[in-house]
Amino acid sequence: NVIIMKNIQISTKMYICVAIFVMIIVAIGISNIHNLSKVDQGVKTMYNNRVLPLTQLKIVSDMFAINVVDATNKMNNDQMKWREGYRSINKALDNLDLYWNTYIKTSIEGDELELKNEAEILLNQAKSSINELMEIIDQKDSTSIQQLDNFATNKLFSNIDPFINQINELVNYNLEIAENIYHNSDEIYDTT
Repeated sequence: NVIIMKNIQISTKMYICVAIFVMIIVAIGISNIHNLSKVDQGVKTMYNNRVLPLTQLKIVSDMFAINVVDATNKMNNDQMKWREGYRSINKALDNLDLYWNTYIKTSIEGDELELKNEAEILLNQAKSSINELMEIIDQKDSTSIQQLDNFATNKLFSNIDPFINQINELVNYNLEIAENIYHNSDEIYDTT
């Protein structure tokens, strides 16, 4: 009888030890799944709310730099026909609205929201200036040549550069947030 009691006690102790090890393994597994979920969410956030907006903001910036500024300077220096310049600037406005509207549909909060709001004010000023430019090009008469030169010299950069600079601020902000997400994921990986 005493031997059977010792055997039961030993077998019970072994079951308890196995149960403890299984619970530890399950706890580690659950913890790892939770940590992997955090990393996965961070990667999704980085892609959807940082990488895609960087692409959209770059296109918006390029539209201004290439299709508006470059086209205006080329028309002013007789390196581009006015009709071609008009089409280039009009294309920039169409794409600008498309990509800017796509950008503002992403998750924007905190400091980025402030930067975006400032950018929209500057965007409206830039668009107003571009509309003035389009009117000059559309007239294309003897006074238009002087008006285009005056616009290119005095208004082009002063009305468009502030918006492009604000776009650069938004790009830098998104890069900073993406870097933070990267470091956070790296820490989770190390912990796991």
